[in-house]
Amino acid sequence: MSAEQVFGAFTICFCLLTFGVWLATFLRSHRLFYRFREKYPEVAKTEIPHAFEINAHPEKFLYFFRSKSVELLRRDVTLWPLRQQVKRLAILSGLMPVLGFLALAALGIFLASRQ
Repeated sequence: MSAEQVFGAFTICFCLLTFGVWLATFLRSHRLFYRFREKYPEVAKTEIPHAFEINAHPEKFLYFFRSKSVELLRRDVTLWPLRQQVKRLAILSGLMPVLGFLALAALGIFLASRQ
């Protein structure tokens, strides 16, 4: 396998893995939001802007990282684990591109030095 093929394969794997993490974050955060909205409609109505509208709003995601929601969710045995998954996936979503590009750069430098 040539250096170009190795680099290309790593790049494709990195892109697919990043897309997978972003998709999982999107799906799990939507599940968390809709379950929360169903279980606590009054809280969602007062705390989350546009909670019952179709249009996207960043607060529908960010609300679950605020201290107000942590107090409420910590007592809920079904939503707390889901919130923890979303938190881990959100962190991973931020780290994946940075670490992936660093790995791509390191691999590119390594493969270039071998030729």
